This record gives sequence, structure tokens and C-alpha cells, in this order.
Amino acid sequence: MKNNIVITTLAIILSMVTASQAGSDREQNWDVYFSPNYVTSKTLSFDHGSQVELNDRTGWSLGFGFNFTNYISADLVFNSSNGSYAVKSVDDAGAPVEYSNNMYSSSMTVGMTYNIIDGPFTPYISGNIGGTFVDTGIRDGGGYQSCYYDPWYGYVCGIYETTKTSTEFSYGGSVGLRYDLQNKLFLKAGVGVNVVGFNSDNTPLFTIYQLTVGSRF
Repeated sequence: MKNNIVITTLAIILSMVTASQAGSDREQNWDVYFSPNYVTSKTLSFDHGSQVELNDRTGWSLGFGFNFTNYISADLVFNSSNGSYAVKSVDDAGAPVEYSNNMYSSSMTVGMTYNIIDGPFTPYISGNIGGTFVDTGIRDGGGYQSCYYDPWYGYVCGIYETTKTSTEFSYGGSVGLRYDLQNKLFLKAGVGVNVVGFNSDNTPLFTIYQLTVGSRF
């Protein structure tokens, strides 16, 4: 059984290497793709010893790209993620203050990707810059009135409270593997980092794992 697994694995690797030497038709093709994301936890430190512990969270990405050559492409990507966090701080009297909440974030980035091999199976490296929107879920004291017609209650008006939000500059990069299938589909698996411009004492760097399914046209 063990020998069969080894032989099968070697056969898959050999077939990919052979395919990578055959050339690819990425050049002058568009890519559209979808990626489930997994973002690892991170603790950020701020003034006066306060901390934010961001838990592991999941998200997704939707991207569009254009392949100038089999090696180089440009991408526009929208990302979204949601997860919980915990805050640890102290009040003016030095007493501990702790609370938890959910945070939503989304970003829009532009980037460049370099495929190392002119073939269907290739390692790649990429970099990006953009902006990240963050909704902390914490009420900021503001609000607005909204009215609508409800099918059960009729005309309804209510006050909706706003939450603390911000938009920060962000940048990052990733490495991974890409495999172009014969039917215009492609698969990618990679790991990346993203730095968001929070005003924290330590670097707000997040690690992201991605699996991508896409199509060329």
C-alpha cells in the first residue's frame, strides 16, 4: 500500500513536470477566479498597554487578471473576511477592561504576479497594494433614521446606530503553485502576508492561506 502511494505521487509529480515543459497559453488571456481564505490570529499592541487579540478568521477573494505573457500578469482583487476579537486594556484607575466583538474587513488591491515557468505547472510570486476597510462593530455614538414599508407592519421608521470604521493603506505578497488545466480552468494554492496600516506598536502583519479556482478566457 505504501509503495502504491509513493508510485502514484511520483507519477503525478512527473506528469506535472512534463506538462510544465510543454508551454502554456496564458499569454493575452484574462483570468477570473475565486479563493476561500484562512487568516491566522494576531495580537496587536497599542498605547498604554492596550491589546487587540484577533482570532483566526475565514474569508474569500474575487479576482480578475490579465496575462501580458506566460510569465507576467496584473490583477485586481476584492477580499472580504469576518472574525471575532478580544480587547484587553485598563481604565483611568488602572482597573482591567476586557471585552470582545466581531470585526468585518474588506479590501481592494492591485498587484503583479510573476510565473517562474513557461508552462501549465509553475511556481509564482506576487505583490500587491491597496486599501483595507475595517468595521470594528463598536458603536461610535452616531446614528441615522431610516424608513421603509414592511409587508406586515406597514410604514416603519427606526434609528440605526453607526459603528467605528476606518480605511487603511495595505500591502502584501504571496508565493504558491499554479496549474493550468486543458479545459481553460486553473488551480492555485499559496500562502501570503498582508500588512495593514494600523497604528500599532508591533507590525500589523497577517498570514493568509488561499486555495484558488479560476478560468481563463
